[in-house]
Amino acid sequence: MTIIGEDYGEYTLDIPNGEVRNALAKELMPHYMGVSENDVSYAIFALRKAIRKADVDSMMRIVQSLIAQIPYHIIHRNPLEETFHMLVYEIFLMVGIDTESERSVSGGRIDMVATTPRDVFVFEFKLGGTPQEALAQIDAKDYALSWSSDNRKVHKIGATFSPETRTLKDWAIA
Repeated sequence: MTIIGEDYGEYTLDIPNGEVRNALAKELMPHYMGVSENDVSYAIFALRKAIRKADVDSMMRIVQSLIAQIPYHIIHRNPLEETFHMLVYEIFLMVGIDTESERSVSGGRIDMVATTPRDVFVFEFKLGGTPQEALAQIDAKDYALSWSSDNRKVHKIGATFSPETRTLKDWAIA
């Protein structure tokens, strides 16, 4: 682990080696999320395929399905947005996608960015609210501007989580 940031005594850690990060995610996710290794293996295959095809709706349905399998008592009764943010981040790491959380850019901090050789996925997450509000934040803060001269296609994804059902509720794509 490497300390990559500190804010009033709260440290941000990173695992600098991609192979170690992916291995940890694959080993820990079934236990952390309370799902079977077979479910995780199928989800990894299906999610990787959806990401490779840039099929954002399928990608988000798979993420929704994985989060929905987490027993209700594991996610706190009053979940925080950060809880869901971390779950999506870990799911993408588990799949082996180059993923960055809390990426700082000129307009602010992007919740999550996932990249492939052909695509860039810029995520904004909200607990409650609407996906359109999340997309509006991506646009208002120019989160996608960093990739404007990139040859890859940029997908802006606003996603909301329900505090009642404790899962991914809805998403919108721009």
